[in-house]
Order: sequence, then structure tokens, then C-alpha cells
Amino acid sequence: MTTKNVSQKGSKDKGRLKATHYGTVKLGPELAFECAVLEDGRRGFIQRQMVKTLGFTEKTRSGRFERFCAKNRP
Repeated sequence: MTTKNVSQKGSKDKGRLKATHYGTVKLGPELAFECAVLEDGRRGFIQRQMVKTLGFTEKTRSGRFERFCAKNRP
């Protein structure tokens, strides 16, 4: 995973956890997902980037991701 530090000076989102580091997780030779580490240590993927990498749009109706997973599972 590649990471970079993130400065949070002047953030207007009080009460929200902030990302302390961003990075990229590569799954196989063709898929790379952006991810983040939050202030409390939790790690996760950035939904907008994951959806984009999988070829969906922000306007994709719910349920499409589940159908995609069901279709492409081993």
C-alpha cells in the first residue's frame, strides 16, 4: 500500500473523523482502490473511488453492486 500524510488544518467538519493517511491497495494487476486510515485507526476504502474503479457511476441504483458481486464471484 502506498501512503501519504494528510494535513487537516482548517477543517470545517466538526464531529467527523478525519483521514490521517491515504493510500492505494492493488488487487491483481488491473484493480487499484484508494483507501484511508481514520483518526481512530479504522481503515477502509473510499466509496466514490471504488465505485469508479468497478465501472459504476455515482447515479447507479442500489442493488447493482450486489448483482455485480454475485455475477463475478468465484
